[in-house]
Amino acid sequence: MKTNTEEFKYRFRNPDNSSVFRSELVATREALNLALDHRASDTWILTDGKSSIQFLKDWFNVLDMLEQGILSKLAALIQCTCPRLAQTTLSRLRTGHIKSSIFNGSEKTYASCRCSAMASPSHIIACIGASVGQLLNEEDVVFNLIKRHGLLDLV
Repeated sequence: MKTNTEEFKYRFRNPDNSSVFRSELVATREALNLALDHRASDTWILTDGKSSIQFLKDWFNVLDMLEQGILSKLAALIQCTCPRLAQTTLSRLRTGHIKSSIFNGSEKTYASCRCSAMASPSHIIACIGASVGQLLNEEDVVFNLIKRHGLLDLV
């Protein structure tokens, strides 16, 4: 880890029999821990672990504790200064626990969006013309788009 004035090197042991994929996720988690511990203002995590990044990109289907931990650490780094309603709405959208979720036994489906499509978190983001990057970096913009499109009742 490099700061403006120092450079730190860390090593840690992965659990035995870890796959490369799992090791990439553990390394990402540890990098986020370092950023949080050192209160880094700007954080860049450089990795060639494309599969782990693609996996985390599908954030609303993440169920494993390791991956959920990574997502919660990312959320902690990105502090929201929005009103409570906006924070709740954005948190539900990030975690996939939105109001339009319907559980039928072990299967999860979603109510219909205003455009008649299934109102999943990814659909809502696409429907308002936003991106996952905006959800993580521009909370106020995403919240205002959800409000403007009249989709608060689904999230």
